[in-house]
Parts: sequence; structure tokens; C-alpha cells
Amino acid sequence: MRPELPGLAREIISEIRNRIPEYARPMDGPYGQALRVGVQQALTSFFVSIDDPSAPHELRDHMCRKLGQFEAMEGRSLDSIQAAYRIGVQVGWRRVMDAGLACGAPSAVMAQLADAVLAYMDELATMSRQGYLEAKARSAQSQDEWRRRLLHLVLERPQAPRRAIVELAELTGWTVPEEVTLVALEPGPVRAPALADGDALTDPAASRPSRSRPQAGPGSRSGRAPLGGRAHGAAGRCR
Repeated sequence: MRPELPGLAREIISEIRNRIPEYARPMDGPYGQALRVGVQQALTSFFVSIDDPSAPHELRDHMCRKLGQFEAMEGRSLDSIQAAYRIGVQVGWRRVMDAGLACGAPSAVMAQLADAVLAYMDELATMSRQGYLEAKARSAQSQDEWRRRLLHLVLERPQAPRRAIVELAELTGWTVPEEVTLVALEPGPVRAPALADGDALTDPAASRPSRSRPQAGPGSRSGRAPLGGRAHGAAGRCR
């Protein structure tokens, strides 16, 4: 199918632009160029991976992350780009089915290929989501939002998987400690300087204001410093 790739790429791009209004932009602009390169790179990389499953995908992954970053910068959710991936799979699979029927490919081979196509779409979506989250985390306002979400994840019961905490912590630049001190605050104003502690995760706007910070060491009280008003502290582990 390699000779058909340029035509397939044009068909996928046309279908995406027809069905997703956000992508119906001039193709000679930066976004149109990114869409074209992204589709071409995704198609080429897929067929390369079929020939050689161990082939590297750095260019493809970089492009997918860039597309996710564009979505974040445009202020959109991931819905549009995920829909674009689904459209690409639908159009591409129609071509694959036609080619399979033309050459009499066994049904078992077509079933394996279908699984490979769906798994590949998941890989593309994952890379774009990563780029999207990276772009979101770079803004100061989003940093605060992600840190609040991280605090809620640390406080979650039953306890959230450590991997989930580590992944979100990486986006916010927070080093996951072995132990944290949890401080529940009484309602009321909170001193601004106390919120500036880079090690602390704070959500003073919650219905039950709380704060989490790494334990400073055995017997230390620095992890239980009040934030303006009385506070109640308890140590816990980040498992």
C-alpha cells in the first residue's frame, strides 16, 4: 500500500477538515502544515512499524506531542484531536480492507491488522495527551490547578496508585517524598507568604482547606507549620 500513502493522506486530511470545524483552516498556514505533516508521519510510521516492530518512533512521537500542545494553546480540550485520530483510522481502514479483498488476504491476517491499527491509534492519542498536559502545566495558572489536583490525589482514599501521583508530580515539578505531613486548616484567611512554599501543595479554596508538604525528618515540626490560624497535622506516606 505504500504507493497509495500520499493519496490516503490527502483523503484523511480532507475528511478531518470536513467533519471537524476547528481544523477547517487554510492548508498553507502553520496549522494546516502541521496537520499535513502529522498525518503523513503517522501513516509512514505505521507501515514502518508493520515491517519492523522495533523501529524507532521519535519523529512520530514528537509530532503527536506538538499537535497536543497546539490544542492546549488554542484553549481546546482533547476531544477534537481524538476525533481526528478516529477519522484517520476509519478512512485508513477502508483502504486496508479494499486492498485486503483485492489480494485475497486471509481473515486471520486482517484481524491481526485491525488490532494493530487500534493499538497504533492509542499510541498516537497517548503522545498527544502527553504534549497537551505538558503545555497546560507550563502556564502559571495551570501549575496551580495541577498542584491542587495533585494534593487531592495524595489525599485520595482508597490510596491512589503511586504511579499516578508520580506522573502528575512530574508535570508540576514536585518531588514525591516518602512521607508527607497533612495539615487541615480551619476556614478563614490564609497568609499569602505561607502559600509560596514551593514544597507545599495547598488548596485553601476547598470546602475543607488543606495543605500537604514533605516531612523534614524524624521529630521535626517544620512540616506542621500553621498557615495563619490553627491547624491540625498528621504524617502520612506516599506509597
